[in-house]
Amino acid sequence: MPGTSNFFSWNANANNQESDAAYNSDTQRLNGAVSGVFASQLANKLFYQLAIFVAAMAQALAAKGYSPNDGSANPSTALANLETVLGNILTNADLGTITTSFGNKTGHVKLGSLFGGLTIQWGLTSSIAPNTLTAITFATAFATNVPVVLLTPSANNAVTSQAAVTLDTQSGFSLIFQGSSNSNFFWLAIGN
Repeated sequence: MPGTSNFFSWNANANNQESDAAYNSDTQRLNGAVSGVFASQLANKLFYQLAIFVAAMAQALAAKGYSPNDGSANPSTALANLETVLGNILTNADLGTITTSFGNKTGHVKLGSLFGGLTIQWGLTSSIAPNTLTAITFATAFATNVPVVLLTPSANNAVTSQAAVTLDTQSGFSLIFQGSSNSNFFWLAIGN
């Protein structure tokens, strides 16, 4: 459900204000206000730019269900209310670093801190002999937890009974299978 906002633009029709070129070179904009008259065209341009940005941000938040307001109804809580609403804006700092790597039948995606550092890796083993415990090393070690590993043979006839995964460390796993011939395995590991 959309929220509401009482932030509105100033001089919405852009009347009696400096052009962009004049504003760009205005000495008071460049050097700050001086004592004396604050020209209305300069003031209107300044207030227009500030207000249009704030109003657009407030309307975007209201469209997402938040209700930013200037606190004029209750000035003592205005700052805290705005901080709470604006705290819902996601930034790169919230997401953390997202990394990806895609190769030939291998790769990984590591999501940032907003997702708890969730990492998904996948790959294809080399040919493995049956009844032989074989170690597989992840391209990128999992930082925190030993992952869950899913496994499927690449050829239907190679595994006659079962395949087992043994999680050794955050940097890899071992597998063993019963079968009549060598096999490759697709694997998927999920952890953080």
